[in-house]
Amino acid sequence: WAALSAVALRAPGGASLWHLVRDALIATTCLTTALIDWRFRHVDPRWLSLATLALLALAPAAGAAWPDAALGLLCGAALFGGVARRGAALFPAGPTPLGAGDVFIAAFIGAAAGLTQLALALLPGMLLAGAYAAWLMLARRAAARRRVFAYGAWLCLGAWLALVIWPGG
Repeated sequence: WAALSAVALRAPGGASLWHLVRDALIATTCLTTALIDWRFRHVDPRWLSLATLALLALAPAAGAAWPDAALGLLCGAALFGGVARRGAALFPAGPTPLGAGDVFIAAFIGAAAGLTQLALALLPGMLLAGAYAAWLMLARRAAARRRVFAYGAWLCLGAWLALVIWPGG
C-alpha cells in the first residue's frame, strides 16, 4: 500500500514512470522502516543503504540532479552523525537519543530530497517527533521516563509526507 500511495497520488499529474518508481521506493522504504523501527526499535542499515543507492541511480532518470541527491545524502548523514556523536557523549551510561539507524535514515532522506529540499524533508519528522515527545511528557507516560523513543519512525513518516504525499507543498 505504500507503493500504491505514491502511484495513486502521482498518476493523474502525468509524472514519468521513473518518477513513479522513485516515489514508490521512497514510500515503501519510509513506511516499512518506520513500522519496523516503531515496533522493534531496529533500523536495518543494509536495506537503507540499498534503497539509498537505488535512489542515487534513479535520480537522473526521475528528473533530479545527481549532485544534489549525493550532497543531500552527505549532508543528512553528516548532520545526524554529528548530533548522534554529541548525544553519545552527553549520555555515556544510557541509551543515546540518536542511533546509527537514525543516521542511515537521514542519509536516505537526503538522497531522496536532495540538498535543496533536505530541510523541508526532515522538518516534518522532527516536528512530529517533538509533538510526540511533548505528549509523552504531558501525559506522564511510562515511555517518557526512558528518555528515548523510535525517532527514526517519525523521520520516516515526515519524509513520506513531505516527499510523496505533499511534494513541493
